[in-house]
This record gives sequence, C-alpha cells and structure tokens, in this order.
Amino acid sequence: MTLNTRTDVSEIEARGGLDAELTEGEAIDISGGVSSQMVRSSDATLYLRSEGAVNVHIYLSPDENGGELFEPEDSPVVFEGSESKTPIQLVYNASYIELVGTNTTPVYGRLEEVV
Repeated sequence: MTLNTRTDVSEIEARGGLDAELTEGEAIDISGGVSSQMVRSSDATLYLRSEGAVNVHIYLSPDENGGELFEPEDSPVVFEGSESKTPIQLVYNASYIELVGTNTTPVYGRLEEVV
C-alpha cells in the first residue's frame, strides 16, 4: 500500500551564533579590564586561557553599557599555573561582560553566544 503525504513548510527557525574576541585574538594584560556587549542570550560559553597564575573576575550587566555590574558565583576563575585554560558556561541574560585580571599575566578570552 502506498501512502502519499504532503508537507508545506511556511517557516524555518534557526539559531545563529555570535563570537566576541574579548582580547582581540591573543593573550593580553586584562588587569585594566576588557569588555564587550552581549545579545542577551542565555546560552553562552566563555573560553579563557592564561599564560600563568592569575584570578580572572567576570562581571555581567543587564545594561548594554555595563552600568550596573554583577559578579556571578563562578567568578573569579583561578588559574594556578602556566598555560591553563577552561570553558565557562554562562546561563545569564546579560547585555554586557567585563573581565578583569588580578595581575598583568596575559589572558586570552573569547565569548561564543547562541542566539
């Protein structure tokens, strides 16, 4: 027995991604802070790599300009030695992110958001 079906697709929804190179693609001194706007995605991953011992504080804000900053529970990220790296899943609807290192040790930071 043959069964014929017909499906009309009127709309396809997809999720895109946004990347933000917080440190412009290389490990740099972030003791003065580096920041970027976000797209208020609740699905983002922050990739950090350190060239030595440093604590990296993560600050998030619901304001696009970082007007009021909040430090989540998983901050600071503690790097105890050389060439350490870690991904951090961010589950907050933030519009702004700022990273601040506790010393001048170079840190690489990249943010990937799913929108």
